[in-house]
Amino acid sequence: MNRSSRRGFTLVELLVVIGIIGLLIALLMPAVQAAREHARQIKCASNMRNLALGTVVFVQRKEKYPGYAATIVLNDGVAANAETVGWLPQLFEYIDQGKAMTNLKAGIAVAGVKKYKQNFDFVTCPSDPTDYSAALWNEAAAGSGGCGAVTPATPPTTKYPLSYAVNCGQIDAAADPRDDARFALFHDQRAAVAQKVTVSNDDIGDGLSQTMIMTENIDLGEWTLPTSASTDAATKVEPHQGVVFYGTWDNANSKWIDVALTVPLNDLTNLIAPMDCNSDGYIDNLDYPHARASSYHQEGVNIAYADGRVEFFYINNADTATYAVYRAKFTPNAGDP
Repeated sequence: MNRSSRRGFTLVELLVVIGIIGLLIALLMPAVQAAREHARQIKCASNMRNLALGTVVFVQRKEKYPGYAATIVLNDGVAANAETVGWLPQLFEYIDQGKAMTNLKAGIAVAGVKKYKQNFDFVTCPSDPTDYSAALWNEAAAGSGGCGAVTPATPPTTKYPLSYAVNCGQIDAAADPRDDARFALFHDQRAAVAQKVTVSNDDIGDGLSQTMIMTENIDLGEWTLPTSASTDAATKVEPHQGVVFYGTWDNANSKWIDVALTVPLNDLTNLIAPMDCNSDGYIDNLDYPHARASSYHQEGVNIAYADGRVEFFYINNADTATYAVYRAKFTPNAGDP
């Protein structure tokens, strides 16, 4: 009588199968991660495009670009109650956030916090860490870019995180006129600034499609401003709201004179740990070296232009031409190449 015999897997065969499966997973994981990051990059670009289009509409209505900081008079008309804001609240009415603007102008507060201040997910890049403050704290050197001797043991809370930085051009001068209309789109419009500079599309000789509205910066902190920004024109607001560029314009020879960068573009090893130095509930220790284009995307950042277009800008710090191209995107009418 014949019997059919059954033969199972041997241990060696089982280990070989497991090894093959593990190898396939190892080969696939980078591709899966890359696909996920590409999706996050697309979502980031979509966020930026909506903000850029809101800026385009603002410029069409107001015939000027928003300030990177500005003073908004409330409904009561009392100057002392006016709210000093960054660039985002100025766009509320143009990015489908009319309710937030209504709350802002009405001066509504709940438990001492202005109601218009919210954590908006459309102003943060999906590639940025979810635990924003802790991530920066862990990656930054202890006390780096901090508050002098103040080095808190735990990371501060980033209540209103911001990933997108507007074009602030050159670092503002200490005295008026603080800005130069040739070198940026967003200027200081706070009430405390005596000589305000504004830019309209008519001033953009280099072309709307070539002039940057905003880009990404992982070191921004929050879209709200330090408390001192409402009364002190010297408060460093640009690093909180935008990006700046380094270099001196040589009028005689129509060229830029380069300077060494403390923190290169897209540098992820020199991050700053945002701190609340004055214990007033607002991050206020950000400085100019970190006001540069940077992201957690691979090899570059998203950039939005004055015509509403968004593109990915590849960064190669080893190529000196990269910074020259980046700087030229800031200047609306400087005769850059």
